[in-house]
Amino acid sequence: MARIRIVFLVLAALVLLPMALLVKRTLEGIEIEREVQHRAVADRIFDEMESELSAFLQQEEMRPFDHYRFYYTPQGISGSPGALVRSPLSKVPDQPWVLGYFQIDPDDDFYTPMLPRVPAVAKERGDWEESLQLLERARTVESIVKASLLANRNAEGEPASGASPSPPALAHEPGTTRDQRLPPPPSPPAQEAGETTSEQVPIAAGLDEEESDAAAAYEAIRSLNRGVRKRPERRPKQMLSLVFSRHEGSRGVKVTARVEDPETGEIQTVGEANLDLDAATQPTLASLAPASPEPPVEQGRVEVLPLMSQLDGAGHLVLSRPVISPRGGYRQGMVLDIYGLAHWLDETVLAGNPLQQIARREFFAFAQGPPPPRNADDYVFVHRFAVPFDQIGVQLSMTPLPASRRVAYVYAIALLLVLAGSVGLFAVYRMVAITVGFAERRSNFVAAVSHELKTPLTAIRMYGEMLRDGMAQSEQQRREYSTTITNECERLTRLINNVLEFSRLEQGTRDLSLVAAPIGPVVEEAARILEPHAREVGFRLDVEVEAGLPPVRFDRDAVLQVVFNLVDNGLKYARDADEPVVVLRCERRDGGVVLSVRDHGPGVPAQHLSKVFEAFYRGGDELTRTAKGTGIGLALVKGLAERMGAVVTGRNVDDGGFEVSLRFQAATAE
Repeated sequence: MARIRIVFLVLAALVLLPMALLVKRTLEGIEIEREVQHRAVADRIFDEMESELSAFLQQEEMRPFDHYRFYYTPQGISGSPGALVRSPLSKVPDQPWVLGYFQIDPDDDFYTPMLPRVPAVAKERGDWEESLQLLERARTVESIVKASLLANRNAEGEPASGASPSPPALAHEPGTTRDQRLPPPPSPPAQEAGETTSEQVPIAAGLDEEESDAAAAYEAIRSLNRGVRKRPERRPKQMLSLVFSRHEGSRGVKVTARVEDPETGEIQTVGEANLDLDAATQPTLASLAPASPEPPVEQGRVEVLPLMSQLDGAGHLVLSRPVISPRGGYRQGMVLDIYGLAHWLDETVLAGNPLQQIARREFFAFAQGPPPPRNADDYVFVHRFAVPFDQIGVQLSMTPLPASRRVAYVYAIALLLVLAGSVGLFAVYRMVAITVGFAERRSNFVAAVSHELKTPLTAIRMYGEMLRDGMAQSEQQRREYSTTITNECERLTRLINNVLEFSRLEQGTRDLSLVAAPIGPVVEEAARILEPHAREVGFRLDVEVEAGLPPVRFDRDAVLQVVFNLVDNGLKYARDADEPVVVLRCERRDGGVVLSVRDHGPGVPAQHLSKVFEAFYRGGDELTRTAKGTGIGLALVKGLAERMGAVVTGRNVDDGGFEVSLRFQAATAE
């Protein structure tokens, strides 16, 4: 049996290990498929984000060059001031994450289309009103662009001589037109003829309150200087100052704009205007302005290059494009709020989508790397946006999607296979074990029967030969030899009857003649037959039959066979008992009759107690066993008792010995 167990363990390993490997590979394949599934979902989200950015980028790259002014001239319309149209970029952008647009002219002059170059003209035309929101946005855009592009220029250095023209970097110098701060005025020049007083002041300082209207001419006079200052070559900034002159006895004011060249110190008058404060109709500011409130539109071929990006450390992305024209290089672009852009992408791509609950998006500066994942179980994917948004990236952390049913199917099938394989192997093992064990028992049974047959036959032959040869010298010896021969023949008969009875029980050919009668007389008859044999081996046979027992259904020969086997077992296994007594008892119990046979021997070991009624079973080792027997006695008892409708039980008695009981049901009247 040990070899059979080893063989079946090896067989189980050969069956279960490949099955486990197959299940493992299947689960790995499903996990890879889930990874691919999450990757596909992430790629879809990234693609939709890229699609939205591409649509926005295409719209911006298709924007005409002259839209980056407050006014532009539509194609096919005369360039007169009346034909000017307000640019769509002069208003607050529709997208809240677009802070504003800007343009850097060839002379590094910063300009945003949200503010007109000549506010007076824009107000006169009814196209613009001062707005704190626009002013704040303009200042914000200017500060971000100057800081970003100036840092970029310092990092890259000046272009080498002979290089292709490129947009100039932003110069952040006080006193420029868009700086909104004027430097201290230079020393006043000589007073002109006909002027009684002359003042050189920044803006309107020094005028009476009622005369401060003349300050409105400031922007108009400043615009006169643009045509002088704007030139393709790079030159140091010229310092602008205004001179207000007033004649005695008159409320008229003369405004003169002068420019000082920092290199030569030369002062040049670039424009002047007369204001009559007493006139019924004041001159319009537009009359003080140049012919056009915007510089002339570029003539000739203008080359617009793709947008490029620059990211600052405060969450702003500057998108700008170089523009090459005959007058020089421009830089046009816009300033984006990264956080607002991320929110817009979220709302545009994932709003109302169930993925919004399981996908967490984190935007980051790509140069700094993605943040660490918050949950180790999440599927994490990183994406870098296409140019010009390649300065930023997004990390998508997805909680696992609901597991596919295929995983449950794999586990269910694997469990069924393991159960089926285990049950099958166990069933085969049990069948083989039972078959081998039964074969061993039959082999032991044949050996035991041969021994049991040989012993009485040897005794019969010996005593018969002694009688034949006249070795019995007295009548008493002859009777003793004859009794021994008779007892051995009866023993041999019981053994043969047991084998035949068991064979008929196994084949189902044993017919019983059941009668309803008291069982006590049959038990007493069996005791009388067995008493000489018990006394011969040194045992006393006690019979206790309760009077008035109810009738039960039984077969006389079967009961005799049962009692013979039980008493014979008691005589064999209790031969070394301190009290050589076998007790036969018949008593009323639970409405029936219980027939029990008890010895005072060592009893049955607990590990063998449940198997003593199995055919051919004998406890202990065949090589060391001292008790005689064939292993079919108790099996025959159980078979005959069950055929009579009785229940057989065996137990170890507390004060020593083993007891077998047969419980018969009382016979009902028919």
